[in-house]
Amino acid sequence: MKAPIPPDVDVEDDDPTAFIISEVVKPIKALRHHQPIEKPSVDLSPFADSLRRLIEKARWEFQKEKDDLEPRLLGYNRKLEDNEHLSEPGDPAYDYSQYWADHPDQFKEHMRSWYDHYDRLLKKKTAGKPSTNQDRDGGPSPLFLHPVFALISTWWIETIGKPFKPKFGRSPYQLSECNAEARLLHLIVEEFGRYSLANSANLEGTIKRKALREKAKPNRP
Repeated sequence: MKAPIPPDVDVEDDDPTAFIISEVVKPIKALRHHQPIEKPSVDLSPFADSLRRLIEKARWEFQKEKDDLEPRLLGYNRKLEDNEHLSEPGDPAYDYSQYWADHPDQFKEHMRSWYDHYDRLLKKKTAGKPSTNQDRDGGPSPLFLHPVFALISTWWIETIGKPFKPKFGRSPYQLSECNAEARLLHLIVEEFGRYSLANSANLEGTIKRKALREKAKPNRP
């Protein structure tokens, strides 16, 4: 049975704000000395309007990232904007060596773009490849959620005034065992596709590992 909707929160069919607030505020199930207990969560109803705007911003960020990355994940390569102008008549259409020689700065930027493309989406095509949804067969890529995580984290820090530290408990994850930050993150993420609690729980670690790889990456041309 769902907890009652907190007062002063409008309920609309296409607006998940009230439902998210009602789920986040539920007591958190935990164990203390091997005994089940319930800990208080966070009531977000005073921030309903701000939360509603957050959800819409997160939806926009998700779609933007999806539109940007999905063609690459499907195997399509972006064309250079000036691709059709690179060759003189009679030259091989694929020979851009003179163009790059005349535009070294653009060449460096082009190479950085492809190194990043390779590292993020193609390198080490194993079961742990972060571009695939390992927990939901055929589900959307967790990569689309990286800017969403950053947006929610910033909102929490600025609005609630506390560090954003989502805790999901032990696997197999249960929403009732997640803290307020984890519930908020996952319930917003669920709005955008078939994402599981495991997808949401792995987000922070994946983003941190990516940042460490970027920091350790040698300078490339």
